[in-house]
Amino acid sequence: MSLRLRLALITAALALSGLGLGLWLSSLFLVRLALAEVDHALKLQAKVLLETVREEPDHLVPPEVEQEVLAGELPGAAWLYRKGELVWSGGLSAPPLFLRSVQGKTPQSLAGWRIYTLESQEYRLVVAQPLGVVEHLALLYLRLGLPLLFLVGVVTGVLAYFLAGLALSPLRRLADGAMRFQVVEPPGAVTRWPALPRPLPSSCAPLRRNESGSRPSWP
Repeated sequence: MSLRLRLALITAALALSGLGLGLWLSSLFLVRLALAEVDHALKLQAKVLLETVREEPDHLVPPEVEQEVLAGELPGAAWLYRKGELVWSGGLSAPPLFLRSVQGKTPQSLAGWRIYTLESQEYRLVVAQPLGVVEHLALLYLRLGLPLLFLVGVVTGVLAYFLAGLALSPLRRLADGAMRFQVVEPPGAVTRWPALPRPLPSSCAPLRRNESGSRPSWP
């Protein structure tokens, strides 16, 4: 695998990991926002129902109030307890029965439902909403975001491949030039070194013999 391709794959992998982490964090943030909206609606429903019960002579929720509060944009179910005894229930007709016995002052999720309990004196009101809308919203966000994530990763890898080619082109030309001017000796060649000059003492021996003899006579 060439260096150019390795750089492109590493860049694409880094881009996919970063975008994937961002998509996952943003989906969690979106779910938390949706849950906050559901919790606000549950608290508002519980408050309206409990105030209505106190004002009614029979201390029950009228059908028109039930229809308006529990069958709106965020439908749900509710159970009213008085002195620990169930005296009224309304809203959605198919919630799990164990939801009505859940207690707690803060909203909580259980079996795909969001539940909130409001207590006041002798009354305890339990309201619940299904989380199918929130889960569907999160799945839709991921379903739309994953193809875009892979598309951005592929585009990033392709751009990194071409940019790496542009960055490595000077090095490639330099390597080609070095290979073109490289001197290769034939196999079996013997390197011959230049002959050393004659040693100085032996070269001066004739001059010393002339100095020790008689001088030459001139004609």
